[in-house]
Amino acid sequence: MNGTWQQKNLSSCPSLLDHYTCLGEDPDAAIGWFLIGEAEAKSIRDLVHHLNSLFTKYGLNLTDKEYIEKAEWADVVAAAEISKNLLLSSE
Repeated sequence: MNGTWQQKNLSSCPSLLDHYTCLGEDPDAAIGWFLIGEAEAKSIRDLVHHLNSLFTKYGLNLTDKEYIEKAEWADVVAAAEISKNLLLSSE
């Protein structure tokens, strides 16, 4: 992927998650729908924060490889891992 998809699909959306659900803006609104509680909502908030920080700093035109090479990508991965573990523990 060369950044074209990101630019076309994310240019008017501050966060990928905002585009599809309320998760990016208000994860608490998803509690009871597909999140179980505040811990899950907080983990999603943290993940979105790290993604938004990455996109704000570097824009939406990098390749996937360029994004994952940024130091901030480690924060995205760590937040995603926390969210994944919380969501899977709630099954």
